[in-house]
Amino acid sequence: MYPVVKLEKVTKIEKGKTILDDLSFEIEKGGVTALVGPNGAGKTTLLSILLGIRRPTRGNVTVAGRPPGHPEARVKIGAVFQEAPFIDYIKVREMIDLWRAFYRKPLTADALIEMAGLSDVADQYARRLSGGQKRRLEFALAMAGDPDILILDEPTNGMDDAAKTRFWEIVCRLGRSGRTVLFTAHSAEEAARWATRLIVLNAGRLVAVGEPSA
Repeated sequence: MYPVVKLEKVTKIEKGKTILDDLSFEIEKGGVTALVGPNGAGKTTLLSILLGIRRPTRGNVTVAGRPPGHPEARVKIGAVFQEAPFIDYIKVREMIDLWRAFYRKPLTADALIEMAGLSDVADQYARRLSGGQKRRLEFALAMAGDPDILILDEPTNGMDDAAKTRFWEIVCRLGRSGRTVLFTAHSAEEAARWATRLIVLNAGRLVAVGEPSA
């Protein structure tokens, strides 16, 4: 069985600046892994490489046994980035149905709305949602294709404490069910509370890999 995510000596250089510096690590199937580090650590750049949006300057990367962006890898991934565009004048349920149409075997709209805690706003226009509600909608869209791998970039930004707790409880259940979750966080405390594994970056370099209790 291959690792779900594997990096071998990955370096990313942009405009003469080293963003990621010789990273090597693996993520096995299942569980919740937190990618922790301050602003500028390279977390978002790393996620964009895993999704095939950017390419490493050097090194090898595989996701689900394939190069990032490969069709067989892409269909297994759901992703939430820090700022996702919303279509004007489309309601929450309509937007979810639109995303579902991209997949062969999507989850039902009702299941996604319930999972993301959007039942009370399902018939509202997406652009009128609060910041926390928009994050939950982004999560529903990421789950539309019933992905094996979930990549989340600062997923709880804009959520209140109750919404954060509910969100992380859902994410932990997904990890226990066999899905592989990778999320970024500034807060080591939040990451250690919810993750089963931590990967710590600083200035593009790998600082530590291990369990929160280690």
